[in-house]
Amino acid sequence: MKIIAIGDIHGKSVWIRASQDNKEADLVIFLGDYVDGSLSNQEIYDNLHTILEIKKLMPEKVILLIGNHDLQYFYYPAYRCSGFRAEAQPALSALFTENKDLFSVAYQYKNYLFTHAGISGRWFETHQEKLTAAGLTETKENLAQVLNEINQTLARGMLHRVSMYRGGLHASGGITWADKKETMNDPFPGFHQVVGHSRVKEITRIDFSATFADTSITYTDCLDQTTAFLTLQV
Repeated sequence: MKIIAIGDIHGKSVWIRASQDNKEADLVIFLGDYVDGSLSNQEIYDNLHTILEIKKLMPEKVILLIGNHDLQYFYYPAYRCSGFRAEAQPALSALFTENKDLFSVAYQYKNYLFTHAGISGRWFETHQEKLTAAGLTETKENLAQVLNEINQTLARGMLHRVSMYRGGLHASGGITWADKKETMNDPFPGFHQVVGHSRVKEITRIDFSATFADTSITYTDCLDQTTAFLTLQV
């Protein structure tokens, strides 16, 4: 299984290079944050519209995850964050709403977990009882499925909490908001996580195998610094 993971694009069309250079990939996963940033409203809208059209053409190959910047248009007026564009909101909210079934908050292949910001050990421990009640198995093989199902309910707020590291009030950030300090210093054992959200100069993988078996996290939000995409062979 060859997987290409694309970090936060914020309207940029650099993802086209990843698609062109990796036509043989089995999966292309966008890690969220399609909007806001430095480009014009029209450029951002057109870029997202193009991505959605490709998703419709290849629904099994292209995975679209939701980022914290997308949330504020997806669920307007909730989940506001920096960079919000009031003038772009009606069109972006309509585009997200019309295509809501094409998005998810998590994707899982074996013990590889893809979300926008990641899961910290503390966040999981805090919500483990609720996750189990929602159907999480002991092996966690259905973790992404449970997260996606919760996001379809009014309980979705637990997924989108903002911690003190990002200016919020919660002790731990959710899967669209967790800061690198949380996921790096408090790893989620048993998973190889792939995330965007926390800016890095280059794709950065942290291996926790000295402490936790089969555990790592890779940060991909580097497109402001370099054009690079994560390639996994799993």
